[in-house]
Amino acid sequence: MKRILATILILCLFGVSCDKSKAQKDEVKSENKLVHKMLNNNIVQFKNNKLVLDKQIIKIKRIFILRDPRNNVTDLAIQYKVKSKSDKYSVTVKNSWEKGFRVLQNDKPLGMRKNTKHLYHYRKWLTKNDEKIEKGETRKGMVIYHLNNAQKVVLQAKRGYEGKILAEQDYPISELKTVDLNQLSNR
Repeated sequence: MKRILATILILCLFGVSCDKSKAQKDEVKSENKLVHKMLNNNIVQFKNNKLVLDKQIIKIKRIFILRDPRNNVTDLAIQYKVKSKSDKYSVTVKNSWEKGFRVLQNDKPLGMRKNTKHLYHYRKWLTKNDEKIEKGETRKGMVIYHLNNAQKVVLQAKRGYEGKILAEQDYPISELKTVDLNQLSNR
């Protein structure tokens, strides 16, 4: 009888310890799932001119005014770099900018310049905008917007083409550096 009771007692203790270790394992699994979920969510954020999206990272390098005195045209130029985090999706310099940012003046979106052939000084920033960026690779890009007036420009960081606005940054035109295209072509 003592042997039977001892065996039952040992089995009960073993069962309790198994239950504890199973509970501990479940707790560890739950914590691991939470950490894994946080890492896989690719928390979208905009800080210090850097926008982190699901499939790419966009870092704004420079914002300035381009002035062409021959045509009396003033444009806003933004130079940026894109790093791809995906090998499954077609991440390009151009579609990354369009997914991540919108530029407004007087609460209206500014039109992007299509013809940039005369900006040969910036060709390193303007070429290969439609080519796929491989995972881990970084490429330069540049967008140019026609300014309507001398009012401030608002840069909105967003999630996706029509996504949620993550942050806004104002850029008074008078505080931006101006680059004269005539001076560039004389170099």
